[in-house]
Amino acid sequence: MAKNKQIHDIVITATAQFFDMSTDDLIKGKSKKRTEAYKRHICFYLIRKNNPVISREFIADIFSTGASTIEHGEKCIMNANDIYGGIMDDVNDIQSLIDNFKQKNRAQLLQ
Repeated sequence: MAKNKQIHDIVITATAQFFDMSTDDLIKGKSKKRTEAYKRHICFYLIRKNNPVISREFIADIFSTGASTIEHGEKCIMNANDIYGGIMDDVNDIQSLIDNFKQKNRAQLLQ
């Protein structure tokens, strides 16, 4: 029987794939450059969107950061959407990848 991937793993994989980077670079990236932080912020936002009960502390442990950083990242994406609608294009494209990964994961579990 196939292993059930956790939603946070699926979101991280989909986000890294979308931005053409490794999951390690996404998770361990310490760059404060706006473009790099933006990628992590989208990932934080989508992890919580796809599993609202997951704690910020849990996400912070994955990314070796603080819960306040996770909250800040989520707010950046939500606020940026109000100002720059294009950000939601990336978010929606990544969400489509996540949905595809989830569907494949379910199919593998049934095999």
